[in-house]
Parts: sequence; C-alpha cells; structure tokens
Amino acid sequence: KRVVEAEQRQRLESIWSLERILEGLRDVEGRKFVVWIAEELATGDGGGIEFLGIRRLAAAARASVHVILLRKPDIDTSATNRSGSEIHDRMEEELGLSLIADYTGGAVHRVINNPEHAFEELRRELSGYYLLGVEPLEGDLDGEEREIDVSVSRRGARLRARREVVHWSGPDDRGASAPQRLERLLMSPVAATDLPLRVATYAYREGDRARVMVASDVGRAPNSPDVSFGYRLIGPDGATAASRGGQPEGATHLTTFVVDPGRYTLKLAAVEEGGREGSLEHRLDVPAMSDVPFAMGDLLLTDERAAEENAPPPPVEARLTAGRLRTYLELYADEPEGLEGLRFHIDVARTPEGPPLVSEGNDLTPEADSTIGAVSTVMRVDALPPGQYVARAVVTRRGEEIARRWRSFEIARSPARLAGYRWRDVAERPAPPAAAAPSASSEPPSLAADPPVGERDAEGVESLVAVVRPLVRAETHGRLVETERPFTFEPSFFEGVDGRTYVPYTITVDGGRLDAPSAALYVCAVERDAPGSAAPDATGDGPACMFEDALSGAVTMTADAQGSVSGALDLPPGAYNVYAAIRNDGGAGDRTGGRAGPPDRPGAAAATILLAKEGLTVPDFGAPELRLSSVLVGDVEALDAPLPPDRQRLEPYTIGAFRVVPRRRPSFSPEEELSFLYFVHGAGPPGAAKPDLAIEYRFHRATVAGEQLFTWTKPERYDARAVPPEFDMRLGHRVVAGRAVPLEPLPVGSYRLEI
Repeated sequence: KRVVEAEQRQRLESIWSLERILEGLRDVEGRKFVVWIAEELATGDGGGIEFLGIRRLAAAARASVHVILLRKPDIDTSATNRSGSEIHDRMEEELGLSLIADYTGGAVHRVINNPEHAFEELRRELSGYYLLGVEPLEGDLDGEEREIDVSVSRRGARLRARREVVHWSGPDDRGASAPQRLERLLMSPVAATDLPLRVATYAYREGDRARVMVASDVGRAPNSPDVSFGYRLIGPDGATAASRGGQPEGATHLTTFVVDPGRYTLKLAAVEEGGREGSLEHRLDVPAMSDVPFAMGDLLLTDERAAEENAPPPPVEARLTAGRLRTYLELYADEPEGLEGLRFHIDVARTPEGPPLVSEGNDLTPEADSTIGAVSTVMRVDALPPGQYVARAVVTRRGEEIARRWRSFEIARSPARLAGYRWRDVAERPAPPAAAAPSASSEPPSLAADPPVGERDAEGVESLVAVVRPLVRAETHGRLVETERPFTFEPSFFEGVDGRTYVPYTITVDGGRLDAPSAALYVCAVERDAPGSAAPDATGDGPACMFEDALSGAVTMTADAQGSVSGALDLPPGAYNVYAAIRNDGGAGDRTGGRAGPPDRPGAAAATILLAKEGLTVPDFGAPELRLSSVLVGDVEALDAPLPPDRQRLEPYTIGAFRVVPRRRPSFSPEEELSFLYFVHGAGPPGAAKPDLAIEYRFHRATVAGEQLFTWTKPERYDARAVPPEFDMRLGHRVVAGRAVPLEPLPVGSYRLEI
C-alpha cells in the first residue's frame, strides 16, 4: 500500500509541477515548446481526467509539450519477444505522457539506444509551425471547450493540432493597465509579435557621457487604438540602467537616455488600448566620445522636405518623397587640432559596401577652439529609382580613412520625371556602376533666403549635373531604355584650335516644355565604341566624357511655343555619343558645410528632365581636301576682335570675328534677306599660300513637277588677286564666304540653296 501511495504522490507532483510551469509561461509572449524528459507517467483511476488542467493551461500559455521518452532495449514495447502482459504494462506506464503530448499538440519521441534520431525529430518539430486562427461566435465566449478538427490534404504528412478550442481572457481583459502590461512585456524573455515594431538609436556626445536618442514606431492602421510605449535599458552588468514610457505625439515616439559608454540591451514594448501587444530587443554599443583623439556620432538621415528645424527629429528610417536626402553628422576630438585636415564624403549605395551611386563630399571647417564639428548636407537622389538604399559617411585625413557610419533609408516615390528614357526593369537591370555627383563648393551660397537669380541659376545647373551624371552612367551600362526624342539637337561644325573642332549646337523643344527665361543645360560627349568608354573618368566620379559642360542658357521662344537653348562643344575629330539634358525649373540641390545652418527654403516641384543621346561625327578640318564648315543662316555681324572665352561660352555662334544670330525657322517674307556665313578649308593645292576657288550659288524651287533650278549667281573667284596680300593659308587663314541675298525677286515658294 505504501508503494502504491508513493507512486500516486510522485505522479501527482509531476502533474502539479508541469501545471505550475505552464501557468508561469502564460504571461510569456509567443509560442512555446516544453520538452519533458521522462521514463514513465501512468494514468490514475480517472483514466486521464487529471490531465485536463494541463490541457487548459497549455492552451492559455500557447505551449506544446514534447516528451523525450527514455527506454532501455530490454523493455522496448515494440519488441516481439515480450509477453502481452509486459507490453500492456509498459503501455500503461507511458499512457500519461502520451495523453499530455496529445492534449497539448506535442509528440512523444522515444529513445532506446542512440538519442540522435529523437532529437533530430524534435528539431524538425520545433523548426516551424502553422498558426491557425479561429474566430469565435458570441455564444462561444463562455469559457467552455469547443471541439475542433484540423486536417490537411497532403499525403504522407503528420498533423499535430489541438482538438479543442477554449476562449481564454488575455491580460488586458483581466483588468491590467497599460503600465502593467508594458512591465510584463519588458520583463518577458520572449518577444511579443502581435504589433510590428521598429526602433533606431542615435548616439552623440553629452559632456563626459553619451546622449542616446531612441526613435520607435509601430505598424498599424490610421484609426487603430492609442498605443503606449515602454523602454528598459539594460546595462553591461545586467541591471536596469534606465526606463521610460509614454505615448507618441505623431507616428514616431522619441525618448532620450544619457548613459556612460558601454554595451547595452534596449527592450522596447508597445500595447494598444484594449488590444494587441508587441516587444523587441535591440543591441546598443555606445562608444567613448570624450577624452579620445577622435570620435564620430551616428549618421542622421531625414527627408529634406521634412526638415523644418535646425535639427530635425530623428526617424526610425528616413522615407524620401521629395528626392532630396538631408544628412547630419557630428565629429569630436579631445583637442581642437584633432578636427583639422578632416574631409568627409557621403555615398548613397544599395548596400553598406556597395559602389556609390551618388556622392557628396567636402572639407570639414570646424569652429575656432571647438572640439565638436557638425556637418550637414542635402543631396539630390531623385535620379535613383524607388527602393531601399544606404547612406555611407566616410571621414578621411590626408587620404586615409579614420571612421565611417552608415544608415538605411527608402526612396518612396518615383524619381525625377525623365523624358526620353525610362529605367530598365529591375529584373533585367545589371549591378549599378559607381557614379557620383561633383563635390560641392567649399563656399556654398547662404541658405537663409532666396539667392539672386544668377546664384539660383548656378544652383540649378549644379543640381542638374548631380542628377544627370548618374543617368548618363546608367545609360552607358544599359540601365536606361530610350522611349522618345524629347528635343532636337542641331550641331554645326567649325575649325577649332590645336586640331580640334568647334561645335556650336542648338536644342529645340516643342510643346511649351521650356517656359522660363533660362534653362539649366548639361552635355557630355563620350567616344563611340571606344574600349572602356563606359568606365568612369580619372577621378572615378562620373562618366568618361571627352567633353563635359553645364551652364545656364537663355531660352529663345517662338510663336508656336518652341523653346531653344544654345551651347558649344570642343572635340577632336571622331565619332561620339552626345548626352544632352535640359531642365528649366531653376531647382537646386543645396549643400552646407560646417555646423547645420538655418532651414532650407522649400524646393520647387520637380520639373521634367529632358535627356537625349545624339550620335555625332566630328569632321577633321585639318585634312588637305576641300571642305566646307557648316552654313549658318541668320543675322551676321563683323566684330573688331574675337570674344574672350567667358563671353564666347555665352554666345556660342560667334565664330572668330563674326557674330551670328541664327535663324531658327527657315521661313522668310519677301521683304527680308537671306544672310548666311561659312568657312572654306583646303581652298587651294596642298601647301599653297593662296586659294584657288570658285563659288556659285544655285536656287532650286519645289514645283508640282518636282524640284527645278530656278536661278543662280555668277561664280565668285577667291584667288591671289581677290584676297589680301597678307592672306596665307599656311598660317591658318581661311576663306570666309557668305552673302546677303534679297528675296524680293523670288516668287513665294519653297527653295533649296545649293553652294
């Protein structure tokens, strides 16, 4: 009798112990698995009714019990040499463990000789599961059990599921307040996952300690219940260093800790009013930032449009909708000299170690006698397609890297509107090449107010360069697909200096796309089919342009809403692809160095960038054969001397000592004159000093019967008798030809001039 009573007492103590474990697990968040290693557990006289409490507690704790059943080989219930009574006894001894595993959705894993098979089976059981949601009716919320049957159609699958559903009142339904729920979550060793949470930390120097700003947000619908946040900062010794709580005023909740350097664990919890819960852990390393030769704070990223203050609030992750990324960085030293000679640059890339897509750099200019330097930039990233990116801050001294930080951000809207090309599909797109924007000026314009028009034009040009350079690099690598020709590119060719060719050009845009007095213009000429033409230039920060220029040009408008802008190229003879881009919104990408300045003015709405590629074959005017330059039609004015280079850039159709105002439309009234100008090269035998040339002009008229010769001029002679005595082609003199032809004698019609 005493033996039977001892066995019953031991069996009940085992059941009570398991019940206490499950009851303690009820307030621990998440799905749990209890592994019970045992030899036997028989049922009592009730046939297993004493296990119903375990079933109810396991359901409330969201726990399953898996049994590792230890058996010696000589008492294996599957052995064929055992008697029927012995097998029955062993099955009775195991029945309690089998019922507990079955009631809780677990399984029995038998170990006879080698336990590896049982533990491998257990590993597979715990590696994943499906969560089945059951929506109760109002009458089911009475605390009574409801049977449930779960099945799958997959053949050969073993299904483990609960057989009953019991409505269990959660912590908040039992009257717990939000602080009590937060305290429970912050002390729980397992994360709650009903509410999706995100957190980001930013560490900066605060005297001899560190100021850690914590930004957190929660994923929920706009009309969801109010959310309360709780924080617990656990120090290196495992003790609670600080705790906080509160409710967010907007989408993001912010809190701050001032701590000593060290490694911390930040626990974050959030609860909805009467609803879901969430928690997470975040590892936090706070470096020493005082009494050290050099230290750097964390990189802060914000959307430029959201930056309304000197120091905008830190987000969990910057989400850009305006195409401009604001960065903020603090640098520290124990002596002011420790900040001298520092240079920083910010790279935007797909991954922390990936090649830069856009870059911005400058020298650090710290305040006098200061051991803290702050740098802020606003980078244009509207050339990049939507997606996830990282901004990487690298600090160097004399070319040697001394520190870096990176942080992720998202471009949430479409890039700058681009006419002429679209991004190739992401699945087809190769790895992005390295490309970067030009460095900002060391003396940027003030951002306190709108700059004068001239400065604003310069900013618009600089911002266009920053946007288009990566686009040109992307096109050379096949990442852009041409969709249309947004404008016409009309080049002219004249002899330049040092064997090069001077190429003035006009870009003409239809449809009123140029509706401002001036436009930002960018051109890049890349050698066509040259080996390595798609590689970056010597500085590694842009496309391999044989010629590159950016300027603000005056827009000439016509009555039919055509707008045109002019510029000039200077290239050696050869075959090129010319990339031209134009935008006339005057928008600028502002950049600041040193401490963060006053807030930037709002940028204008993003205008369409017009980008096109034009094949260009540049002739060689140094060849000995007879060759004409392009013929310029327009008003011709003789100058006393050639223009200086700065004026020549603004008046590209000034050729030598002749200024031409090109005629954009080949339509004339009878009262006008047809004026044109051109140059003749190779006008005499090779090596001759004087020309030997005859020029005749023929006018062909379009008729119903086809084009017919209408009139012509007598040949004009250019020889030793017609040119000045000092004229010498060996010295580079060229025949300048042209005429001003009255059109009144010609009937109204369409003509072609042949030279």
